[in-house]
Amino acid sequence: MPHRAGYFVMAYNWDHHCHDLIESLKSNFHHMRKELNELPSEEVSDRKSLLNYFKKLHYNKELYFNTVKNIDDRQFSIKSLGYRGYGVNMDLLNALDGLKTQHAGHIYWMIEEGFKRHLAIVKKRIYMPVELIENMDTGYVVFELCKKMKLVPEEHIPEPPKPVELNNLEEYYNVMARSTPWNVNTAIFQRLFLNLGCSSMTIMKGTVGHTDSQSPQELKIIGNRNFLAMFRETFANLHLFTDINLDLLRTIHKILSNGLVPHAGDFRPHDFPDRNGVTFENNNFGREINDLGHVLWETAQSFNHLDNFVLNIARAYYMFIGIHPFWDSNGRVGKCFINYMFLKKGLPPISFDDSTEVLSLPRYGGTMDDMYIYIKTRLLMAVEDYYYERRKLELFDFINKQVYNVSFDSGVYFRQIDDHPQKIELNFQIFLLNWDNPLFNQLFEQCRIVVSDEHYTKSLILYCGFSHARHGGWEHVFTIKGDYHIEERPYNAPIRLFDVDLIIELKDYHYNFNYFSCSIVTNDGSMIYNNKGLNYSYQIEK
Repeated sequence: MPHRAGYFVMAYNWDHHCHDLIESLKSNFHHMRKELNELPSEEVSDRKSLLNYFKKLHYNKELYFNTVKNIDDRQFSIKSLGYRGYGVNMDLLNALDGLKTQHAGHIYWMIEEGFKRHLAIVKKRIYMPVELIENMDTGYVVFELCKKMKLVPEEHIPEPPKPVELNNLEEYYNVMARSTPWNVNTAIFQRLFLNLGCSSMTIMKGTVGHTDSQSPQELKIIGNRNFLAMFRETFANLHLFTDINLDLLRTIHKILSNGLVPHAGDFRPHDFPDRNGVTFENNNFGREINDLGHVLWETAQSFNHLDNFVLNIARAYYMFIGIHPFWDSNGRVGKCFINYMFLKKGLPPISFDDSTEVLSLPRYGGTMDDMYIYIKTRLLMAVEDYYYERRKLELFDFINKQVYNVSFDSGVYFRQIDDHPQKIELNFQIFLLNWDNPLFNQLFEQCRIVVSDEHYTKSLILYCGFSHARHGGWEHVFTIKGDYHIEERPYNAPIRLFDVDLIIELKDYHYNFNYFSCSIVTNDGSMIYNNKGLNYSYQIEK
């Protein structure tokens, strides 16, 4: 297939995200086949049974059109990107085409037959215009039958997914701007911003994604150091005017990739070996970078209009990830950019620890609309996270205290509380899932606290100590056994997520040391979480 660069470039191969997407779509088709095959044997003898028949038909008809639209949109996105010189996933494109060919035609025929099967009975019960018959308007049939039976139609017609709206943020702005001290808002925003560190494989796993020239421990140290530098830079500049342009992206990359790759802050000068992102033939790269620059300009112009601003941020992120302009850290740069913009707007930083984001990306046939919906959804979730973090501060009686020196080390969060005595708050998440689930080892490799039995969540042991150097010998060593606040938080099945907080009182002699460090162990010693031997460390502010 020719495009402006000549021919499609196959950059991406089949992976587990492709597998999960195809299996999800396949599951939809199998569900439709099962239920539509049941319809011919269902007795329709009165209005109630007729209503139930058409409710079932309507649900599966809507599921059919939504599933086919999902496939069509992804195919169109992959083909469009290919024509514009992007590397695309031909494996996924072909799998989508094969899935639609295998199932769509026959299921549509089953829907047609199901609609015609009892049409004569329907016509005797309700008025049925010709155009609604031609459109197989099952929703109309259900609605009119409900009226005849004096039922509430809305309770019997499956509601379509409601659009994600941002017009309900007034309460958030009232709480944030009028009811919460600025230093508390800062502490909450900082805590939420640091969630981004958990989406970085350099920080969590110790790899840059290509051939690693340094050890995992070295990469983790550098990645974490750079991320904290970006964190400090972000909050130091929130009150200053910021140009939203390509130079901003270069600056973010320079900070995040310092010491990880040569020429940090520079766009790549040629193609990736696997042809990832947009290619350089026929000036594809230059053209798409210029288009991205224009979208960034539009983002700046829309700053005072919330919906348009979020839409343009989603567009910019989608294009940026698709282009992949840097050798590495594109994901971290894009995510830091989004949250920097949200903080400028007084919005809480969002987290990206979600497979939905992956399937919204160009490489999997996601569309800009998919990304826009995803960003809005995550923003509303971030508002709930803001409330949750604020409630925790109230619970620990810190809401009127000075919270400062917020920091992060590979999934463990720290901050100091100006209290009597002075305190360190330590926070981390526990992931609970079966040990034989492939995700278990993936999370463990990312230095997450992951357990296979719920009793471990309440009985972890923390080994703690103080040192003069970040990875120096510990002194004043002590243990904490299960003495912490724990609360389950919403997460994607089959994983359950628990949020853990514990408070450590600082004695006067602790200020003779520069660092507090800890490692985490299950109560039976079967699992040790020590950040690949580095432990989790925090520099104490004196």
